[in-house]
Amino acid sequence: MTVQWGVQIHSGYHCHKCDQQMDIILLYKPTNTIFLFNGYFFHTELAYEKTAAMIDLAKQYGIILENRYSAFIKSEYIMHVCPHCDAGQGDNYVVVDNQQINSTLMKKSFIAVYEEQTELWNEIPLEQWRRKLSESPAIRPVQLVVPMMEKDKALKLGAQWNSRNKSWYIPGDADLKPFEQWLPTTKGWME
Repeated sequence: MTVQWGVQIHSGYHCHKCDQQMDIILLYKPTNTIFLFNGYFFHTELAYEKTAAMIDLAKQYGIILENRYSAFIKSEYIMHVCPHCDAGQGDNYVVVDNQQINSTLMKKSFIAVYEEQTELWNEIPLEQWRRKLSESPAIRPVQLVVPMMEKDKALKLGAQWNSRNKSWYIPGDADLKPFEQWLPTTKGWME
């Protein structure tokens, strides 16, 4: 089985225990993400569903993930570990309440493809993945980042608003070409 994750590597996250800076890895489903301003996402379905395979992916970037017990949720799950003080960084700190989002710097963003049978990772640059996606018909809804001032234009072209997620998307059978300007992009994130 092949699995795809959107991956963002951030630096500048502060450990909640020793306050030292560390890198973190944020994972999301590349076609189903709720975005904040400037392209940073704040919640994904994968936030609490890290698999053991992700430990090796994170290790490639010097990030420590380990399966540890969380008193907060009274269960074990794979979480970040501070390389300075060995404290577990629960997802309630790293993902859900990421109040540090404006102080972290995205170092890298890509699509990680994992083949479970061979246990091999393949990185696809985000722009290459988006080009491939826009050249073939979409299978499922594709999230859009539409500024409020452009909502009427997006609606006219066929974009739809998901009031539950408060996000824009296009139906799976829509042509992506007219919506390219609103596809999530890494342009400007590193500036």
